[in-house]
Amino acid sequence: VSATSVAIMMLAGRGDQPNQGHFRPIEVITRPGSMFEPLPPSPCFLVGWATLQAMEVIYKALATALPERVPASSGGCILTVVPWGLRSGTREPWADAFVCPVGQGAHAAGDGANSLMHISETSTRFPSAEVWEARNPWLFEKVELAQDSGGAGRYRGGLGLDISFRALEDSWVTSVIERTKNPPWGLAGGDKGRPNRAVLRLPDGRTKEIGKATRVEVPKNAIFEIQCGGGGGYGPASEREAEAVRVDVREGYISDGHARRHYGHILPA
Repeated sequence: VSATSVAIMMLAGRGDQPNQGHFRPIEVITRPGSMFEPLPPSPCFLVGWATLQAMEVIYKALATALPERVPASSGGCILTVVPWGLRSGTREPWADAFVCPVGQGAHAAGDGANSLMHISETSTRFPSAEVWEARNPWLFEKVELAQDSGGAGRYRGGLGLDISFRALEDSWVTSVIERTKNPPWGLAGGDKGRPNRAVLRLPDGRTKEIGKATRVEVPKNAIFEIQCGGGGGYGPASEREAEAVRVDVREGYISDGHARRHYGHILPA
C-alpha cells in the first residue's frame, strides 16, 4: 500500500501536500503467497526490496496509458552492502553498511538523472570516503560515473556508479543486490540500461559474482566491485539531437563506440 501511494503521489501530486483524497481511490489487490503477500513461514525481512520493484512496475503499467507522465525504469535497487569482521589487532568486531545510488530512468521531458538514490531511499546518503576509511578497514579505490550504463534513446537514461573497495584486513560481506538479471527497461522505444552487479576479485585472480549473500569471505587485498545500474532510455535513439550526443561523448557519459552503435545517424560507424 505504501509503495502504491508513493508511486501515485509522484504522478498525481504535482506539488500538492499529500492528503487522503489522493489515496482514497487506490485499491491494492495481491495474490496470497506472492512476494507482495508472503504467507508463513516465508521469510519477510527483506520486504522493503519488494516495495522497490512494486514502484517500478506500477510506473511500467501506467506507461501504457500515460507514457508522457512516467519515467523509464531506474537501476531499480538500493544495492545494500554490509562489510564486517574482527579487527586484526584487537579482535574487536566491526561492521558498517551503505546503500548505493543508481541511474534514473529517462522521461518524456529529458534525460534521466545520474547517480541518485532510488525513490524509496531519497533521505539516504552515500558515505563519505574519508569518514568511511577512518573507521573501517576497507579502502575506497574508485567511485565514478559508469560510462555507457544508461539506456540509449531520444532521452538518455541516467548513469549508475562504478565503485571499488580494497579490503585491508580479512573480512566478510553481506549484500542485498536485486535486478542483476532483469535490466532496467526503456519506454517508448528507448533502450534498456545496465543491470546491477557486484564482483569479488580475489588476490589469486579468481572472481565471484555476488548478489544476495548472507556471508561471503573477503580476504585481505581482495577487491569488491559494485556496478550500479543505469536508467532506461526514453524514445527511439534515432530521435536524439546531434548536439546532445556530442556533449555526452565529450563529457565521457558515453564512449565513442557506444555513440556509433546507438546513434549511427549522427556518428556513422
